[in-house]
Amino acid sequence: MMDIDEFDRHYNNMMNADIIAIDTETTGINGIKDGRAYLQGISFAYRLGPLGIFSGYLPLRHFDENMDKNYVVNRMESILKSKTIVFHNRKFDLHSLKTIGIDVHKFDTTQYDTLVMAQLMNEELPSNQLDWLSKVFLKDEKFDDVIKPWGKTLGWNTIPAGLMEPYAKKDAELTLRLFELFKKDLIDQQLWHLMDTEQEFGTMLFNMEQVGIGVNQDYCSEMLEIGEQRMALIEGVLGFNPASPKELGSLFFDQLGMPILETTPAGKPSLNKKAMEEYDILLESSYNPLARMVLEYRGWQKACSSLYKPMLELVSPDGMVRPNFRQTGTRTGRLSCAEPNLQQIPRKSSNPWNGNAKKAFNAGSDDFMLIGYDYAQLELRL
Repeated sequence: MMDIDEFDRHYNNMMNADIIAIDTETTGINGIKDGRAYLQGISFAYRLGPLGIFSGYLPLRHFDENMDKNYVVNRMESILKSKTIVFHNRKFDLHSLKTIGIDVHKFDTTQYDTLVMAQLMNEELPSNQLDWLSKVFLKDEKFDDVIKPWGKTLGWNTIPAGLMEPYAKKDAELTLRLFELFKKDLIDQQLWHLMDTEQEFGTMLFNMEQVGIGVNQDYCSEMLEIGEQRMALIEGVLGFNPASPKELGSLFFDQLGMPILETTPAGKPSLNKKAMEEYDILLESSYNPLARMVLEYRGWQKACSSLYKPMLELVSPDGMVRPNFRQTGTRTGRLSCAEPNLQQIPRKSSNPWNGNAKKAFNAGSDDFMLIGYDYAQLELRL
């Protein structure tokens, strides 16, 4: 493991390097935005001309072999304040670094994100994850065969610093190499100037996630209980499970006489997502009581599984929910949102299952006011 003398040598070298790649290792992904998960160590990589790439790992909050946290944080903060920094998934690393008191988003420095660069370079890539990009563009694979099973089985907070070190250093090295490759490509495509805007946008999303939005937990709990009761009642009246495609198909085609809109490769009627969207429209226009019950069941099922239950599961101890606003979530560049998805909150309607869905949210505290805006065709107008 690295000692202070070795770190000081790296520190002096980094002060003479042009670009520093930074990666963080944490105790988990969920909870990193509110401090329940936290940074365990920082890896770095830099190039010194013809001497090649150098890298290191700084364990700070493992259960063993940690370095002096205050000394390392102070020195790394001076690096982050003065050098051009490269991350892969910058927004996550900003959340991670904040858990040890480093507010990188406030530093007036240039910061790049190879995840965003990959999306900008080619929006048709099937993945922008570090391992996939490294394998395809660098012909180099991560060696994390031990780390992932250990973390998933015993917990990421139990991984020894010595075991984490080569894995973490490799991530920083790959990030630096991808940056060098992607920068050249973006310059050739005359897209490099857009990176300043992407950095600013990413910082804004980071700030949004840090603040979060308040959850009306009492309302979500009440609606979840009502939904589960209604679904159980409807299932009892129908005598079958409306969530079963086989049983639902029997109702649609044998009892309600609905048309077959999609078929499987074997030629049988299909109830895939696309077909069910059209069947929901047919259910809404039907006066058959069976159709109305199935429609209500599906409404409650979706509202409970995608709104009320996730809000209660993902809410932070302070009553706020902090979703993941994904800067690279769509091929068109449009923002996407997950865990939970706050871009698909149903509009006000007479539906009992989601007609007042916006009641699931509040301002979070008396210091904030909750305001709703709905811009018609905003991206097109911009």
